[in-house]
Amino acid sequence: SVEFWSCLIIFTIVGIVKNYKLGLIGFITYAITGLIAQLLKRNVFSGFNRPTYNINDLRLIPDYFNFEQHSNFSFPSGHSTAAFTVFIFLALISTSKKWMILFAILACLVALSRVYLSQHYFIDIIAGSILGSGLTIILYFLLKKLFFKPRKTNL
Repeated sequence: SVEFWSCLIIFTIVGIVKNYKLGLIGFITYAITGLIAQLLKRNVFSGFNRPTYNINDLRLIPDYFNFEQHSNFSFPSGHSTAAFTVFIFLALISTSKKWMILFAILACLVALSRVYLSQHYFIDIIAGSILGSGLTIILYFLLKKLFFKPRKTNL
């Protein structure tokens, strides 16, 4: 999917520009948060349908755009989880407050687009945003400690 390839490119760039271990940490974090979101959607909250399933004629995008409207697996929003995973990770490795603010705004815009496109309820994007943010912060520090542990020197 476009989301996967975009994230792979982002984390590859992080690996080249910053540090290959940080790029790997970012991709592992993205994979784990995405997997958890999908497991929750399909196993725990599988009965949660999307707005277009529950509300007739709810469609902001005209049919001629051939935009696929999903009907099930609404909670939590996977796109919101992914957006907050990527942008919170980028904010964590950034040294500039301006970049951090930009990443936060971008994550919010992606999440809100899911409601605008009638793909999710607001609660779906809130849950996805919390899931992505929380897991990213936890995984970032755990994986960073694992990947960047100090080397023992023989004196």
